[in-house]
Amino acid sequence: MAEEGGSTAWDFLTLITGWNLYALPAVLLAAVLFITLKNRRVGTADAAAIGLDGRRLVRVVALIQLVLGLHGAILLAQELLTMRVMGVTESFATFVIEALSVIVYPLLAIGFWRRWRWTRYFAIGWYVFLSVIAVLVAHWYWRYHVAVEPRSWPNHVAGKVMPFFLLFVMFLPRVRRAFARPESGKAAVDEPEAGQAKHEPRPRWSIVSVIALLFSIVVVSNLAVDASDWIERSVAEWNQTEES
Repeated sequence: MAEEGGSTAWDFLTLITGWNLYALPAVLLAAVLFITLKNRRVGTADAAAIGLDGRRLVRVVALIQLVLGLHGAILLAQELLTMRVMGVTESFATFVIEALSVIVYPLLAIGFWRRWRWTRYFAIGWYVFLSVIAVLVAHWYWRYHVAVEPRSWPNHVAGKVMPFFLLFVMFLPRVRRAFARPESGKAAVDEPEAGQAKHEPRPRWSIVSVIALLFSIVVVSNLAVDASDWIERSVAEWNQTEES
């Protein structure tokens, strides 16, 4: 029976490795090609289109925050289960960060979607915090020559690269305008007129928006992989308990 469990674990690990190394890059490439072809049918971006792209970028970032919140909830649950069995957490720093993430990310997701002005300033502080942690972790990896497995690249990209990108996004003029309140007596440049909204083509995807979309695909993949891994290990432990 132990061999069957090991074989199942090996098969699942092989599946995850194949997804991260081959399938996920193919999905990202397909997304880039799709957006490129879609942009060819859209005219030159004007001020209104740039404003609309800024609002779309904010919504994509909101999706990223929502997925990160769900991912953090899974990781926090695993840490709590480890604490219940062993009496201590596997990593106290991870426990603290994930405990904060299940609170911060849902608030950011709602704030970005509703475009509340305080959300941008709060997000800047949070991304600075995450960027500092990413630098410290990268330095620790370099100092102690920690090997990085190629199949784990999506987690490293999401945890050590994406915070810098999101921090950069918060300072873009189009993102600042998306959170700005329209002046009284004037129409916002990023709001299409009611009679033209249904006839105007969708705005072009900017390079930053495409990158944000790719990051959203990566974090969704991380969520699905870690959730599947947790389910697979839980089922294996349950089967071992039943057999014993």
